[in-house]
Amino acid sequence: MRSLPTLTERQKRNFWSKVHISEAVNCWDWAGMVHTSGYGRISFQDKDYVAHRIAYFLHMGADPLSSNVIQTCENRKCCNPAHLQLKVHCAILSKLQVQSIREQAANGVSLRRLAQKHNVGLTTIHDIVNQKTWKDI
Repeated sequence: MRSLPTLTERQKRNFWSKVHISEAVNCWDWAGMVHTSGYGRISFQDKDYVAHRIAYFLHMGADPLSSNVIQTCENRKCCNPAHLQLKVHCAILSKLQVQSIREQAANGVSLRRLAQKHNVGLTTIHDIVNQKTWKDI
């Protein structure tokens, strides 16, 4: 992923004006352009960016660079910084963590809860539980 642009104060205000900010625990929906994938999009310097990455960048003050920013609420339009986190790639999970994920899922712990607990995406947990990844464990 390309690095995010340096934004002027006007661009920052313009960005936040397109976010429906509600209570801190609720989703903050993007009201601007939406890609066919369902994710909010915004353009700066003739380049498109995903809205929730910009929200993360503005809130944290740091470019997530090559890391994926995920919405823990699974709402593709959400820009609430409390719902955004960096996604850890599956390769850095240990075998012990993978075993624990499978055991907890078998005992009824939700996949969403496991994704949050291990700081990975829901698809990563789904693939681990269904042995699409880490097949050797």
